[in-house]
Amino acid sequence: MPDASPVILLGHGSRRFLEFAEGLDAVARDVQTAVGPAVRVEAAFFEFLAPSLDEAVERLAAEGARRIVVLPYFLFDGREVKSIIPEQLAALGRRFPGVELVQGPALGLDDRLVELAADRAREALGGLGYHRPFGGRLAARRSPGPLGVIVVNRGSRAEFDPGDRLRSLAARVGEALGCVAAAPAHAEHARPSIGESATAVVRAGARRVVVVPYLHFPGKVLFDNVVRDLERAARAHPAARFTLARTLCLDARLVAVCVERIAEALERTAPVGA
Repeated sequence: MPDASPVILLGHGSRRFLEFAEGLDAVARDVQTAVGPAVRVEAAFFEFLAPSLDEAVERLAAEGARRIVVLPYFLFDGREVKSIIPEQLAALGRRFPGVELVQGPALGLDDRLVELAADRAREALGGLGYHRPFGGRLAARRSPGPLGVIVVNRGSRAEFDPGDRLRSLAARVGEALGCVAAAPAHAEHARPSIGESATAVVRAGARRVVVVPYLHFPGKVLFDNVVRDLERAARAHPAARFTLARTLCLDARLVAVCVERIAEALERTAPVGA
């Protein structure tokens, strides 16, 4: 690590599910281990959970930090990363004029995350997924028929994220799995929906469809949006068998990407002569 500025790992947060808080804390601990003691890493939350970004910055500033890197633990850019977090950092900069606040990049599209998403699909096809009888049938280890994959994320309005990276991710995961069809989907705010993508992959010949929730941890979006929409899609396509994979959760590949993004942010913002 090129600099000792503290890093706030900023996750989204979840109103009803503690898995996000516990999961992000675990990621922050693993990132801290990877970067070493010279760079302090703390978890904070965009909404719903504590500490908030304001609270984390206030505490670090009170402890004497003069430059703080905020790394959004978001998979893609969206309204939060492009608009709301910069506005929050600008407001915090006015509150703490002696502290430089630097926003790092979101995790983005990375070969390791493509591999991770593909592995979650393979695990689900092998029986390690969310065991629900979608369309009235449980997933089977050796279900016959051509395979399709749907990679679904939370979704963001087109003016903040046109969806190019999610489309690329879905195509690359489909290629890794040898699928006859692969499609992106959004749980909210954008199209295509899970239902629309299910129709597309079934029409393309898929008879087994694995849905990969490209989300960090289980929470409201998974249980209230993805599961609901997948149940509807399975009823609409009774000839296909649908399987829901696990979310990304804690994984060494995610930690490695975080470490690289932190290094990039610190290098870009290193003082002259450092």
